[in-house]
Amino acid sequence: MKSQTLATIIKALIIISLFAPLVVSSDFIFPFVFPKTAAFQIVVEIAFFLWLILIISRPEYRPKRSRIFWAISLFLFIVILASIFGVNFGLSFWSAYERMTGIVTLLHYFAYFLILASVFKTKKDWLLIFDFFIAVSLLLSFFALGQKLNIQSFLLAGQGRVSSTFGNPAYFAAYLLFVLFFIVFMFFQKQSKNWKIYYGVAFLFSILMLYWTETRGAVVGLAVSVILFFLALAFWPKGQEEKEFMAKFRRKIKKIALISLILSVVFGASVYMLRNTDFIRSSVTLSRMTTISLSGMDVQTRLLAWKMSLKGLAARPILGWGWENYATVFNRYYDPNLFPTENWFDRAHNIVFDTLITTGILGFLSYLAIFGAVFATLWRAFRRKRIDFLNMALFGVLMVGYFAENFFVFDMLYSYLPFFTVLAFVSWVGKTEEDSVKQSSPGVTSATPNIFAYIFALAIFIFVVYFINIKPATASYYCIDTLRKQNLGSTVILDGLEKSLSYGTFGRFEVRLQLFETVKNTILGYESSSEKESAKKFIDFALAQGDENAKERPFDTRYLLSVGQLNLLASEYDSTRFARAAEILEIAQKQSPDRQITIYALAEVRLRQGKTEEAINLLKKAVELNPRASESIWNLTLVYFASGDLENGQKALSQFKQESSLTDDQNKKIAEVFANHNNFQSSIEYMLKAIELAPTNADYYAALADLYSRSGDKIKAKEAALKAAELNPEMKAAADEFIKSLGI
Repeated sequence: MKSQTLATIIKALIIISLFAPLVVSSDFIFPFVFPKTAAFQIVVEIAFFLWLILIISRPEYRPKRSRIFWAISLFLFIVILASIFGVNFGLSFWSAYERMTGIVTLLHYFAYFLILASVFKTKKDWLLIFDFFIAVSLLLSFFALGQKLNIQSFLLAGQGRVSSTFGNPAYFAAYLLFVLFFIVFMFFQKQSKNWKIYYGVAFLFSILMLYWTETRGAVVGLAVSVILFFLALAFWPKGQEEKEFMAKFRRKIKKIALISLILSVVFGASVYMLRNTDFIRSSVTLSRMTTISLSGMDVQTRLLAWKMSLKGLAARPILGWGWENYATVFNRYYDPNLFPTENWFDRAHNIVFDTLITTGILGFLSYLAIFGAVFATLWRAFRRKRIDFLNMALFGVLMVGYFAENFFVFDMLYSYLPFFTVLAFVSWVGKTEEDSVKQSSPGVTSATPNIFAYIFALAIFIFVVYFINIKPATASYYCIDTLRKQNLGSTVILDGLEKSLSYGTFGRFEVRLQLFETVKNTILGYESSSEKESAKKFIDFALAQGDENAKERPFDTRYLLSVGQLNLLASEYDSTRFARAAEILEIAQKQSPDRQITIYALAEVRLRQGKTEEAINLLKKAVELNPRASESIWNLTLVYFASGDLENGQKALSQFKQESSLTDDQNKKIAEVFANHNNFQSSIEYMLKAIELAPTNADYYAALADLYSRSGDKIKAKEAALKAAELNPEMKAAADEFIKSLGI
């Protein structure tokens, strides 16, 4: 194959990779994340394989050293080093279906960068890249429009905030932030009126989509970028040997920028000053922007997570805890004030803390070095007249806006794809076009690989594609396919999930979580099951996988808790599992001592061990950790009542009512507690409150009938029984029998 043809194919593959954000499939776990990342990786792997063949014989396509190249390389080196000395290298390397941001994926973005910076050598090449980016963005925006219009054939339609194919409005907004700058860049590159109309419409459409995402972080990032852009243009310096037409254009742009800057500040101030008006309140986006409060729950969760991050950084400041291992810090330093809003974080939702925690100070400095390299390259290119001031400012403030937006979210394909594209473009800008397309450098030799080299390279390529993408995809597919067949019985579920787990991929932990949830119904229905043998096999398989999970991820509190709760539930089926549940839940509670849900689980164990005092002390600790968490007070209330301590139970119940209102089910449970202590007057009062909240619940009337009967009020017992039969005709026979037993 001719080198030029090979280069063209590589360019086509890179352009195809830009369409990865469009990929969504409900046939896989995390349908908005894994499929698009796997698709991107496969295309990049094919392009990379062909690029390796190309650079053997054509030295001019080999990567050129640049500030940005070295900065990215240094960052990746620190990431790998931090992961080697981190908590779990496997998690660092592979990540999970939910995120797909492990080292292996970062290396794909680096490969994408190398190919872009080496093969796309002309301005025409780069304009094509940005045009396709904009085209893909428009397709994504039309998908989002379908969601906004509540067209049911569109995933997540009618949910208010649009997310397109990303499944999360914040992800879509971050992607649009880049695209808006790409559109502005292209607007000034094309002179045709039709093209300018196209870019103008695309810009307005994208702004509308960004507005509909109602994402504060992206809006803040855009606002910062716009203000800095206008500020930069307002100080556009005079160029050396500047021609008259350029001087007029510069002066005109400076005036427009200054006016725009003033208008932007006035607009922002006006929106804030009018924040309490109906007009602002009627707009969810503007309302969200103007009602940011440090006391707000969403802000509080971020601040608490950042506070915990500082504790984690202090413990391992140099290289951190390892890439993708933020959850370990979150578990160890969990702040009970997060409950019940947030129980599990695998990100700090802040690029500074995320990077510091996972890679330490060295990693964060190397990350900042990438931005430093971009700014230095842009400035140097401007000084050497390889880029004009307008475009230097445009891409410079884009990087600032991206960094600002990342104070509220984290990177995945939606931001990495455009980010590494910009890095490659700026790297190209740092070279003259003549340098970029020249045939070779002195002393650089070419070679012609033989057939064995091609076969060897192809074998490696197939190996990589299969183990990195196909194998995890197959495991994920079998898991989802099996979950859709749950109604077919335990044997079908067992076979499917066993097949999924047999691939032994990085996704096995998430598959096991699905397994644990699925097997619960089988355990609960085991005694009444007509297929006890198949049910037993399924339960035993799930318990064995739980043991594997605890063994492979002993540091992960979330997985330990799920395994411990599974064993606790299974102890009704197999009494030997109770000791295992106690063992695992004790470890989980030690790993995250201030997390309420681990305390609840261990308190249940202590109750079943007959250690009521220890259970009460655990639950009292949960209340003390966060007195506003009504669930902790409720659990303590139930344990007091169950232990016969009615006085403290009443006190706890009064405290609960100060924080929350009793639900119908909670009223029923309190009624049962009083009935067990033969306090039928109080029991009936609470049951009536339950009925008041759920007046069509026949079961409540049946329970009320029983309470009246036990209290000696047969007339009201009959009335309640008749009402139960009226609400649920299937109860009529039982109601008649009950009334007959009353003797009236």
